[in-house]
Amino acid sequence: MAMSSTPIMTPDSLAAFKIEKLSMTSNFLDWQREIFLVLRTPLHSAMASFRGPLLLLLLPLSLLSMDAALAGLVVTSGAVRPMDPTDDHRLLEQHWWVDTSVGDGWLGAPASLQEITLRVPGRVFVSQGVAWTSDRLGAPPSVASVRISGNSQQLFEYVEVVATSPTAIEVRQRPDATAPLRDVYLLVEIQVAQPMQVQTLLSAASADVVVEDRVLVASRPDVELQVSTTGSGDIFIRSSTPAEVAKATVNIAGSGDVTWSGPRLHATAFMVNIVGSGDATIRADTLVASAMDVHIAGSGDVCVQAPGVFRADHLGAAILGSGDFALASGDGRAGAEELHVAGSGDVTLSDVVGDVVTVSVAGSGDVLVQATGSIVGSTWGGGGVQYVGDRPAQISDRRHEHVFSAEQDPKYKPVATPRRTRPRAVHCDVSAPPSRRAVLISMNAGSSTLLLVPLVVLALLSACYLRHQMRTRRRRASSFAERQPLQPAPYYHQPGGSTAVGFHQPPPPQQQQQQSSQVYV
Repeated sequence: MAMSSTPIMTPDSLAAFKIEKLSMTSNFLDWQREIFLVLRTPLHSAMASFRGPLLLLLLPLSLLSMDAALAGLVVTSGAVRPMDPTDDHRLLEQHWWVDTSVGDGWLGAPASLQEITLRVPGRVFVSQGVAWTSDRLGAPPSVASVRISGNSQQLFEYVEVVATSPTAIEVRQRPDATAPLRDVYLLVEIQVAQPMQVQTLLSAASADVVVEDRVLVASRPDVELQVSTTGSGDIFIRSSTPAEVAKATVNIAGSGDVTWSGPRLHATAFMVNIVGSGDATIRADTLVASAMDVHIAGSGDVCVQAPGVFRADHLGAAILGSGDFALASGDGRAGAEELHVAGSGDVTLSDVVGDVVTVSVAGSGDVLVQATGSIVGSTWGGGGVQYVGDRPAQISDRRHEHVFSAEQDPKYKPVATPRRTRPRAVHCDVSAPPSRRAVLISMNAGSSTLLLVPLVVLALLSACYLRHQMRTRRRRASSFAERQPLQPAPYYHQPGGSTAVGFHQPPPPQQQQQQSSQVYV
């Protein structure tokens, strides 16, 4: 019995569907390749009748995938207008709206704002709430809105808001704005509509950024929360919502500071990285992390305060320079601690009871720990390792020499007796965020090389003057020595009793006993 034949769609007939919009996305191209593969692959004659309905089913699916690919963010700007009400430094304002672009599909999900990058000076406030819609009556709600306010019309020719990815925006200086702009006031306010959606915040200039409540992601164990500053700007984060993420990272490169305070921080991995002189202050009533690592290269400090509970399976710190790391907790415990200091940096973990502590100090840095199981470490230089509380079960250096425990104390004679010290108080200074007001800024106003000419001339004149003074003093000293009469040489007695003329040579000073450079905890 012959089967009813169904018209088979060919590539030529497929092109007649006028789906130019679909070919703009890589997802549709993948579907198109699959369709052509089905058409060109020799199949059994019994399956040929199903090719047409199969293609008709694949086309709607390709439309849905195209809608998901086209979903992104679109930024539009409003006109510069007088601000109402105004203050001394905010006379004009301009609004920018961040909307969702979903295409013409049926089931495309709106995009969310997950990343904010700031490359402007001044002061920036990021808050959560209803976006400003005064200029767009009847328009759908925006994902976010940005208001830029200041006292100069020229200011708005220097700042723009762009979408850098389907989930990210950037507030930056316009690339074509290269002329100097001096002594203007600027305030940037970002209002996000959806609460707790921002996963990445980067400040790459000199702006002070204030992140208010319900902005950063929370209760998302599958995402990474990252806060970074590169430059001289500070970031202030205050949240009343507990944060539970897969990984929390604080990055500082430069002299900017990060202050983060909240009720609870629970992360699989918590990391603080500092390169430069910036400081990181983390305060959470409860801080729980499977692994916490602190890396400092420079003079930056890290202060972590958990008044309630601190728990970590692994606690690590690596300091290169003069940076300090301190952690204070009312109930702190860690499984394994691995601490490395190269320089004059200090590590204070007297409030954290560790099981196995490994320490290495190269320089003048000091490490203060508390351990129950063992302390294994070594020092080179003037630094040392101290512990508080009860003596751990075992203390040794990395070469496993002079190992002693509580039962072997009478038999052990260490080079340096392990020292007990009173714990140093750790207090994290949580700075208050700045107020919401415009601040004085300048753009493209770097110091001119002409200003360095007087400084160089002054330095040369100072060097010549100092050289002249030194020559004058040497001439006076030589002329004074020539006018002085020769003094008789002192006498000393030889061992045989005879008297000889000569200079009295004092006995050589006693050499101080060399102390061992090995310091054991």
